[in-house]
Amino acid sequence: MGGVVVDTDGGLLFVPAAVALKFVAMPKVLAVPDAPPGLLGVALIDGTVIPVVTMGGSRDTMLVCTYLGEPIGIVGHTVVASGTFEPAHEQPGSVRCKAGIAKTMDLSSVAASLSKNAWAGRSTGL
Repeated sequence: MGGVVVDTDGGLLFVPAAVALKFVAMPKVLAVPDAPPGLLGVALIDGTVIPVVTMGGSRDTMLVCTYLGEPIGIVGHTVVASGTFEPAHEQPGSVRCKAGIAKTMDLSSVAASLSKNAWAGRSTGL
């Protein structure tokens, strides 16, 4: 499996090449009022405003991924390795690299955490 392994505050994560678009220098991130936990804010990347989520404390680079055709920025990681990795059969959904076993990043959970209760407490004014 091709992709990139990053180290986050939660451990090693594997991001498949199919969803990892590119790394960029840490952009200016604007906070979003009443944002859900984990949403650092939004950033302008290649003319598109994208949500930026945090997986840890590092703010050196941002990994731009795609989920359901939409870009999402991931910060709070350190790049450990990139290339092709063997599956870790003892832990399904994981890959093996020199640094250890990396679980595949669950972008669906990341995206769900951004929209969870997104409209709670808001009024339409009608």
